[in-house]
Amino acid sequence: MRPTRCISTEGARVKDATRTIGAPRSFAAMIVAAAMIFGGLAGTAGAVPPPPVNPSDEDLEQGRADAAASAEEVGILSAEVSKTQATIDRLHSEMELKGELALKARVDLQIAQDDARAAAEEAVRAQQEADDAGAAIAEAQQSAAEFAAASFRQGSVLGSMTALLDVESLDQLLARREMINQVSGTQSGILSNLQSARTSKANLDSHARATLAAAQEAEDAAESARIAADAAEAEAAETFAEGQAQLQGLEKKLAEQQQEYQDALNNVTELEGQRAQYNAWLVAKQEEDARLAEQERIQTEQARAFLKQKQEQEARAQALEDAQDSAVSKEKKRQAALARERQQAADLKRAQEEAAAGGGSNSGYVPPPSTGDRASIVVNAALAWLGTPYAWGGGNSKGPTRGIRDYGVADRYGDYKKIGFDCSGLVLYAYAQVGISLPHYSGYQYNYGRKVARANLEPGDLVFYARNTSNPATIHHVAIYLGNNQMVEAPQSGSVVKISPMRWSGYIGATRPGT
Repeated sequence: MRPTRCISTEGARVKDATRTIGAPRSFAAMIVAAAMIFGGLAGTAGAVPPPPVNPSDEDLEQGRADAAASAEEVGILSAEVSKTQATIDRLHSEMELKGELALKARVDLQIAQDDARAAAEEAVRAQQEADDAGAAIAEAQQSAAEFAAASFRQGSVLGSMTALLDVESLDQLLARREMINQVSGTQSGILSNLQSARTSKANLDSHARATLAAAQEAEDAAESARIAADAAEAEAAETFAEGQAQLQGLEKKLAEQQQEYQDALNNVTELEGQRAQYNAWLVAKQEEDARLAEQERIQTEQARAFLKQKQEQEARAQALEDAQDSAVSKEKKRQAALARERQQAADLKRAQEEAAAGGGSNSGYVPPPSTGDRASIVVNAALAWLGTPYAWGGGNSKGPTRGIRDYGVADRYGDYKKIGFDCSGLVLYAYAQVGISLPHYSGYQYNYGRKVARANLEPGDLVFYARNTSNPATIHHVAIYLGNNQMVEAPQSGSVVKISPMRWSGYIGATRPGT
């Protein structure tokens, strides 16, 4: 009779399970049970997250259509802004030219006023000479009257033959004849002086009147020219101001439209990003599904191999148990086998998790080193004064200075009260920082340095603008080229030193001082 075997309840359940798995008719169930044992290998570590938002094709098409329509509107407004900017540039040139003509009219008026004062002084002198001539006439008239009276008292006309008839000797005859000759000469001189004085007075009067009339006519003409030039300058300034207001309105509208266009682009970008994220999620899900399927296949094969091995082990254990007839020894061996299997499964899962772990890398951008060549010094010297007010006549080699009066547009903006630069003053200052002295006049600066072709422009080159691009005498503005189709300039009264897009309207050429 065999001894009674005493085992735990858990041991009985495991033994019952292994015996059930070992039944030939439950082989599929045994594979499922073994797969469950290895199921921890899959776990949830590689689970795909929930699907992201997937915008519809209609949403994408509508977003692209909105962006295209907004881009078209931006193009139209950009063309209008460019056209208006060209008009503003033309009006600015005309305003500057009329301002110069107004200065010329003031100079001409000053010259005419000086001539009028000189003519008035000449007229005073002529009047004095005429008064002197009048006195001479009066004296000559008195002499003629006295001569006539003397002749009347003698009862005859002196110089006639009657004055010689009563002579008593030859000596008396000769004396009487000499006296007649002297009286006759005196009469002739008196009459000649009287006629000369009258002619001189008439000439002086006529010259004085002509001089005064010519001076007054020149002064009136100069005053009319000044009034007309001032009116033309004021009209040009008003037209320029209206054009600037129109340009500001267009630029504001363009900025709003550009923002709408950017918003539309951002919307399209967001939708396309969502679609890309969804597509990436699909790919990840497919890859995860494939991985899980492959893992399931591997686990099934492992379960088959495990069951086969288990059956063999159980068979050997059963044979050993039967041989040794020791229930306690058999149970210990079985528990040890189960512990080894669980440890192997845990080791396999940990290895797979460690293999699945990954890392990344970061990269940075290193900007290029700055240079200290002459062009960059000139450019940086000008850029250091961005935002500085425009002041007509302002700026020297040391920096901004107080503007001067022009009795026109600059005065209306109060430039003579401001500390700042005008266009040529900013250029003068920038080049002074590299030891190059330039005059404070854009027309003269055009003649410093060799001329540079438009295709060969480099940062630091001076770019000039003229009313007539075939005549350097009409140059009215200068700026410093920055590269990338940009320039730094002191534009006009009411503005500040700023960076502007390169303008080609009115462009007459460029120079490179110091070469």
